[in-house]
Amino acid sequence: MNHITGSWGGAIALGGALCLSACGGGSEGPDDHATQRATPMSASMPADEQAEATRPGPKNTGVPAGTVLTPRKGILTLTQAGQVIDAIDLEGCVAVKAPGVVIRRSRIRCDSYYPVEVLPGGDLLIEDSEIDGSPSRGIATSGIGFTNYTARRVNIHGTADGLKADSDVVIEDSWIHDLWLGPDDHADGVQSTGGGRVTLRRNFIDIRDHGQGHGGDPNSAVQVGTEWASNSDWTIKGNWFYGGGWIVHVDAGQGSRNKIVKNRFGDAGYGPIATTGAWQVSGNVWDKTGDPI
Repeated sequence: MNHITGSWGGAIALGGALCLSACGGGSEGPDDHATQRATPMSASMPADEQAEATRPGPKNTGVPAGTVLTPRKGILTLTQAGQVIDAIDLEGCVAVKAPGVVIRRSRIRCDSYYPVEVLPGGDLLIEDSEIDGSPSRGIATSGIGFTNYTARRVNIHGTADGLKADSDVVIEDSWIHDLWLGPDDHADGVQSTGGGRVTLRRNFIDIRDHGQGHGGDPNSAVQVGTEWASNSDWTIKGNWFYGGGWIVHVDAGQGSRNKIVKNRFGDAGYGPIATTGAWQVSGNVWDKTGDPI
C-alpha cells in the first residue's frame, strides 16, 4: 500500500476504525463538461468566494429553486425503456429495471435499504434531484446502487454510504453529506467492492459529522475495494473531499489505468490518500492552503 501523507511526512500505521476493504452501514465519459447551474468564477474573486461559487452545495445541487413537485407515495418501479420522471416528490423508493431511464428535478425520500436501485437490464441518469435516506433512520445503505448510472447535481444525505459505485458509473457535480451512521457503522461517501469504468468529478463529498451523523465513525470519502473484482479505468478528478481516516482509500487489485488528479482535500485522520496497485496520483492539494499533497 502507498501512503500519501502530505504534512505528516511519513508512512502512518493503519488502525482504529479504518476498513481495509469496503465497509458500510445499514442492514468515463468526456473529461470535462460544462456545469449548467454552476456560478461562473471571476479571476478577481477571493479564493473562498470562488470555492463557494463552484463547489457543489445547497445552491447548485438538488431540485432547482422554484420547481413545483407533484407528491407520490410508494415504490416506483420503472420498466419502460427511455422513461422520464420529472418533478415528483416521492415518499418511497425507486427500482430501475429498464434502459435509458431519466429522473430529474425530483426528491426521493426512502425508508428502506436503497432509495434508488438500478437492477439488471436497467440504466439511469438522475440529475438535479435530492435523495434523502433519513426516513429509514439508519437502514438506508446507500443513495444509489450499484452499477450503470450517472448522477449529476444530486444532493445525497441521510444514508449510511452516500453512493455505491461498482462499475459503469459517473458521479459529477454532486454533494454527498450528513450521512446517517449507526453506532457500529464505518461508512463511506462513495464505496465500491470492485469493477471499473467509474468517474468521480467535481463533487463535494463531506463525511464529517455536522450534528446529523447519529453516531458511528466515518471511514473514507472514497473507498474502493476488491471484494468482487479488480478495479480499472477509475478517474477521480477535480473533487473536494472532507472527512475520514484515509480520505481516499483505494485498491486496484490487478487493475490498471486509474487516476486521482487535481482534487482538494480537507483535514484527515491518517492522511489524504492511500493506494494499493496501479494508481496515477498527481496535482492534488490541501483545500485550505492550496499546498501540494
